[in-house]
Amino acid sequence: MSEEMLKILLSELKMIRVRCLGNRDGSPCGAVIEFPVAKLKGFFSSDPKCPSCKEPFVLGIAGGVVDPFDQLARTLDAFAGIRTQAEIEFIIPNKGN
Repeated sequence: MSEEMLKILLSELKMIRVRCLGNRDGSPCGAVIEFPVAKLKGFFSSDPKCPSCKEPFVLGIAGGVVDPFDQLARTLDAFAGIRTQAEIEFIIPNKGN
């Protein structure tokens, strides 16, 4: 049995969509924020949070908090730096078949 897959190269990622899972007034927020991958670094400034419900988008770790968006931006930059040595591809299985 063969399985169809969607393959996306890292270089093909152009937009990021963040859907908030926080709560606003007792209901799920569900706000959607979209922005270009190129704007990822610093998009949320120094206080990453949902603009609608103010849910913080940070990881609490020993010694402070981590901005996962900044970490993702740095990781994407690092992979872009080796694009002549390696090509990163995301595989998404098609579960519809």
